[in-house]
Amino acid sequence: MKTLYIAATALQLIAVLNIRVNMNGKKGDLIIHEKSVLNSHCIKKRIVEKDLFDRIFLFKDYDSRLNTIFTGRNSFCDYLKLIYQKHFSKLDINDYILEDEKIALEEYDEAFCFNKKFLSILEAYPNIKINLIYDGVGSYNEGVRKFCRKVDKIYLYKPEFAVYYEEYQNKFRAIPALDAKNDDFKKLLNYVWPYNDIIEVPNDTIVVFDSPWRVTPQYFYLFPKFFREKVLVKTKLYKKYANDEKAKEFFVNSIKVIQGDSKNVIVKMHPRSSDVIRQLYLDKGFNVLKNASIPWEIISLNLQSNNILLVSMLSTVSLSMSMYFRNTNFIYKSVFLYELALRVANVKSPEETIRLLGRILPEVEDLKVIKNDEELREL
Repeated sequence: MKTLYIAATALQLIAVLNIRVNMNGKKGDLIIHEKSVLNSHCIKKRIVEKDLFDRIFLFKDYDSRLNTIFTGRNSFCDYLKLIYQKHFSKLDINDYILEDEKIALEEYDEAFCFNKKFLSILEAYPNIKINLIYDGVGSYNEGVRKFCRKVDKIYLYKPEFAVYYEEYQNKFRAIPALDAKNDDFKKLLNYVWPYNDIIEVPNDTIVVFDSPWRVTPQYFYLFPKFFREKVLVKTKLYKKYANDEKAKEFFVNSIKVIQGDSKNVIVKMHPRSSDVIRQLYLDKGFNVLKNASIPWEIISLNLQSNNILLVSMLSTVSLSMSMYFRNTNFIYKSVFLYELALRVANVKSPEETIRLLGRILPEVEDLKVIKNDEELREL
């Protein structure tokens, strides 16, 4: 029997490589999300060269395939067929795979995954033991509980931080922390994501972690002003756009306050952020970190800087640094602006995140949650 690894994000792929290399995971096959893992085709080739897996596939979401109707690459009949497959037929893992080679799930007895689509597919195969893998702070939150009874094991960097830890304690396995002194694994990650020394973060720098803000679409402004302000803005969809606009404005202004007159600010863009958001940061006078396809986790393993301030609001990287790193070569502290944003920007209350904070804060010294303007100015 064989093992199947499914990596729908860069964080999941790092976790998979960690399990495979540092926890003596079975060789097996690997599936990588073509779009969510930036530069995925290059990454696939580099992992193939390391001979860590038997076969490696790329997969694409149905939504991406459906969108091709507008580019003329699908006929209308193909489009209807995809709609039917997505909503009315039994899901087949091969419907997502880009390569011609097929995957036979009955050949596997174990799978590592943290993706709802694939979990729903895998559940139909009782021969497969399903293991959940780390995918950021969300994998510690309450939403994961509904999957716990169905899975064999749960692989996290700090299992004890999970809000459902006590109930499913026997299922957890601890993934080894990312360690700058683990030269072999660091070299592997630096090769898979072609890291080079041109990524520089000078001493005394504020590193700002962008969030995937929604950008109000241009067609919104094609409607008459009266219709926009009296009708569209009251819809659920455009309320989300408006909330993100408020949160984005608050975040940028907060960074300006922290920056003061002289501090250097570098923005690490979120992989899903648009060029519009990137330009916003540039227009505000902030530097934007190049090589957006390289995860911050890889950059962190290679940094040798002092007095780095990591700032985020919706991005949970400020929390996750405390969860999965050991022996970093740079000195940092993290600040999390979410609680302040709740009061100022009317951001939806992250009850799960607040609960998770209650478990993390007593255990770490390098993380601070900013609760008022005075604390913001003192940074």
